Amino acid sequence: MNDQDKTKQPLLAELVELRERVAQQESRIARYERAELDQQQINDNLPVLVATAGFDGYYKKVNAAFEKTLGWSERESLSQTFFEFIHPDDRAAAVEAFGRLKSGDAATHFVDRNVCKDGSHRWIDWIVIPVPNRDIVFGIGQDITQRRQAEDALRRAYDELEQQVENRTAELREANEQLRQSRDELEKLYDGMVEGLLLSDDETKRILRANASFCRMLGYSEAELRSMSIRDIHPAEAVQTIVEDIHSTREADRTPLGTIRVLRKDGTVFHAEVVGRFLTYERRPCLLGIFRDVTERLRAEDDLNEERQSLLRMLQASDHERQIISYDIHDGLAQYLAAAGMYFQVHESMKETSPDEAQKAYETAVELVHRAHGESRRLVSEVRHPVIDEKGLEPAILNLVYDEQQRGGPRIECHTNVEFDRLPPILENALYRMVQEALTNARKHSKSDKVTVTMVQEGRDIRLEVRDWGTGCDTEAIGEGHFGLESIRQRARLLGGRLTIESDADSGTLVRVTVPIPETSIDN
Repeated sequence: MNDQDKTKQPLLAELVELRERVAQQESRIARYERAELDQQQINDNLPVLVATAGFDGYYKKVNAAFEKTLGWSERESLSQTFFEFIHPDDRAAAVEAFGRLKSGDAATHFVDRNVCKDGSHRWIDWIVIPVPNRDIVFGIGQDITQRRQAEDALRRAYDELEQQVENRTAELREANEQLRQSRDELEKLYDGMVEGLLLSDDETKRILRANASFCRMLGYSEAELRSMSIRDIHPAEAVQTIVEDIHSTREADRTPLGTIRVLRKDGTVFHAEVVGRFLTYERRPCLLGIFRDVTERLRAEDDLNEERQSLLRMLQASDHERQIISYDIHDGLAQYLAAAGMYFQVHESMKETSPDEAQKAYETAVELVHRAHGESRRLVSEVRHPVIDEKGLEPAILNLVYDEQQRGGPRIECHTNVEFDRLPPILENALYRMVQEALTNARKHSKSDKVTVTMVQEGRDIRLEVRDWGTGCDTEAIGEGHFGLESIRQRARLLGGRLTIESDADSGTLVRVTVPIPETSIDN
């Protein structure tokens, strides 16, 4: 054997060994593929949902139970994140559970609703195990929809049974007088109700029992109430009427006593809606009263009625303003325009025969048109002065004071100290109209030689004051027919502010309005 043959022998041995290794590897791969195929067939035949999902939120592999249970094909299941297949109400909890798995939790168990292709949903009980080094998780889900439906049906049946038991218990309570008299049932009745319960002797009117709610309403302990009678828990002037109402309803099994006043331990009074029922307690005729505090409800009704009255007054004031404007248009603007039209007609008819007279008529018509224009500008400024839109509230009030001063009457001084530049248009117009109304009242009715107008910004508030030193007025009589001051009052209320009127015959009248500045205006 030569040297070349000796070299080939190790190589051939290595080649044979390599072939054996390749064959072994191919055999292992084949076994793995067969095992994987067998596992897939097993998974596809399993009645439960089996899935492999990546940390990126997508399914990598799902078994046939997915399509059988949810209706989605494997391709559809892999085409979008598995969160899209979860009911929106359960999605946040699923995201949180998946986050815990990605953070290192060994396994997790949760139940959610999965959306089916037909739009319905199925309840799935999941067990999910992560494989962190491969960034995947294995999930096994069992369809528990029927179990949940059965549990819901059982719960409904249980609730219905509970309701039937309650109804039957109520019937037995009504039918069995002795059971209604038992101490245990009375304790349950007293302690379980939000309304106040009071049991009193029908003859002596002494209080026998009171529940915790009634004690809280009046501020007494039950021991204190037992030493009192029903005459002690009502205002003295109302006791006789209440006792008469009780006697008048004796024949009825259960009757409302209406809304009555009840006296607390601290001397305050609240209104209660009371329903009474006559019964026998410890072999004595008694009256059971059920008290419900309706003070807040009555106050709300009063507030609602006040709001309605305020709205009516606002509508009256608005109608009054429109009526005044219509009078101004009729007596001023309309007259000027009508007269101008007549003079234009005279000019047209005489320009050929009497040109001089026609020219005079034309000049008169033009002058009337100018007056109509001035009157229209005055009407517009009274509704919303153009200075407000052009320069803001402060210049508009200064201009208003100047215009009022030019009409004659008392001397008017104006003082302003504000930091804001502009306010919301509705607030500027409302403040301007309030100053206008107050200034008009002072100028026309106060008989004062001097009137001051003050506008000051105090932090987040604006304070407006119109003061005169005239004859004063009766502040209690301000209301119907006083459209100016009532308009100020309602505007201040709608702006969340407050109106104060101080007046007497010696020192005149002070009208003060304080309204809040909106946050956006302060920031600007």
